[in-house]
Amino acid sequence: MPSHNILIINTASDISALYEIFKSLKKDGLNFYFFNSDKKFVEKTKKENWEIKILPLLKTKHGKLLFSIFILLFPLGFLLLGLGLFYFKKRKKISTVFFFSLSEAVLLGLVSKALGLNPGWLFLPGQSKLKDSRFLTFASRILASPAKIITFLSQNEKELAQAGFKETKIINLTPGINLQQFHQKNIFSQIAEVKKESRVRKYFTIGTSISLTKEQNLEIIFRAIKKSLTVVPNLQLIIVGDGEERKNLRWLAKKLEINNLVWFVGEQTYLKKWLNNLDLYMVSASNLKLNNINDTLEAMAASLPIIGPARIGLEDFIKNDYSGQLLDSFDSDLLSQTIIDLKKNIGKRNTWGGNAQKKVLTDFTIKKEAQKIKKLILDK
Repeated sequence: MPSHNILIINTASDISALYEIFKSLKKDGLNFYFFNSDKKFVEKTKKENWEIKILPLLKTKHGKLLFSIFILLFPLGFLLLGLGLFYFKKRKKISTVFFFSLSEAVLLGLVSKALGLNPGWLFLPGQSKLKDSRFLTFASRILASPAKIITFLSQNEKELAQAGFKETKIINLTPGINLQQFHQKNIFSQIAEVKKESRVRKYFTIGTSISLTKEQNLEIIFRAIKKSLTVVPNLQLIIVGDGEERKNLRWLAKKLEINNLVWFVGEQTYLKKWLNNLDLYMVSASNLKLNNINDTLEAMAASLPIIGPARIGLEDFIKNDYSGQLLDSFDSDLLSQTIIDLKKNIGKRNTWGGNAQKKVLTDFTIKKEAQKIKKLILDK
């Protein structure tokens, strides 16, 4: 069987959530070469034998400037890109090129196909908004037309179709998670689980994993916790993640007089160790991104009921009154009522958590999603 070498070009996106998929494909015989700006992804690959060139991070304004220069020097730009891709095709035997953003799609779609390469556009949730640039969308429809498009949310699939992209070119999948860590049980872990179930927990613990930027719903969650304390006085919130809003959020928790119940634990390499001590997982993102999807799937695999806002894409994973609850109005009143209801009803929590785990085991494994990408690569 001939080898398949894939070039990944990523100028600005966070693709660390795709690490396990690429790793699975590498084990399956595919080779990857990365021109990558994502430091988190590079950190994960330090122990892997992958060829990675680190690109300088391109902020949004720089990306627009780069695209403007390319348009002004259109023939020369395509010539230079073509020469670069031609080099990789001849020297590294590249057969497929993957890219991520709208500008990358415009720059790389047509020229890679002209060189006989197989272009693929990974349309990341929460990062590529077609409505933000009508011209860029129009240009990408033409210049990225040869590319097969991978989406990770069904609402992005619909968004692309409504923008005029061919539906036959669009393939929807999920990042998938490595479930091996949720099956590695020995006699000691089994004893620990029995002890955990048998003791009465001191706190009813809600957890969330989120980048502490302005794109989050933590103020709503803080106010819901404040309102829930009259019925659930032993409530606490664990926040996994870090960012520039951490100081402001700590101040807000103090202002609401719940700072002794809210724990900021920072970035964590292994989310699972925190999930094991939760009663409920809350999706606090206001705009769902790839890492939010991964964290939600891990929480589901840990048998946790999931609560989050409706209409941000969670409907692909969570079914209401089955594996969790997606709130049409994600406000503090409705959220506090949901928290109180789940605290009182342990049977519902266990049922939803069990159903969530079953859904992940059936539909969202790394192997299943990796095979979809492999098929896309092999079917030119």
